Amino acid sequence: MQNRQGLVLIVELHALGFNDIGDPRECLQVLRGGGAIVTDVGGGPVTALDQWTDRIATVQIEARWPAV
Repeated sequence: MQNRQGLVLIVELHALGFNDIGDPRECLQVLRGGGAIVTDVGGGPVTALDQWTDRIATVQIEARWPAV
């Protein structure tokens, strides 16, 4: 995607294997690889994906590309 400056997305991550496709680590890598600053919706760091065992629960994150 071109021209992401100033773009903000709220993304819902699903647990690894959810519907046989969920992969929160891959989603984070794609967003960060595209230059996004990724935080939880409160502005804190996205942590504890290793301890995430509830296959039903979701985590909402914010992906922000700074304005130039």
